[in-house]
Amino acid sequence: MYAVLGKGLWVVFVAAAAGLLRCHYGADWPNAVTAAALALLCIDQGRMAYVDLRNIAQIGLDDSRVRRFAWVTAITIMLELLGFYLAWRWLSLGVGLVIVSQLLFNTAAPVQLQPRTETPIAAVDQASRRGVLVANALALGIILLGQWPAARGASALGLLGLVAAYLAIKYWPAVAAPKARSKTAETR
Repeated sequence: MYAVLGKGLWVVFVAAAAGLLRCHYGADWPNAVTAAALALLCIDQGRMAYVDLRNIAQIGLDDSRVRRFAWVTAITIMLELLGFYLAWRWLSLGVGLVIVSQLLFNTAAPVQLQPRTETPIAAVDQASRRGVLVANALALGIILLGQWPAARGASALGLLGLVAAYLAIKYWPAVAAPKARSKTAETR
């Protein structure tokens, strides 16, 4: 059930990304750049929703830590989708909600699921997520900075740069050396 739901959600995330680009095409450049950054993040988060739900399906809900992870994942996905779709009309509000959903996931998910490893349920401490949490807080700060009219352009470029850096760090090793891809769990 979770795996099928994940595939269906992928379509919903891609539609949200396409809508973001369509709704903000031709807008002033800070809004267009912010929408583009959010659309890239939307596609990645759709992929992560699929991966997380597939991993939950493969491991099962017998362990209470996995059940908690499933709840945190479900709430995060709902908040992300709400944020991505709100951003069609209210860009800053939508971006803020997406970033808050990331903070929620990265502080509340107690484990990483790695179904095809010796330790399929790995406990996660906050110290190991420090870098991700700093990036989430930085993104939230960039969005808040964008509420000041004089800083809208810098905020948009900062968000695009942060999303580009996140995607490069996350996917470059797989692109550069596909055979040597790490089996570690991914982080939202």
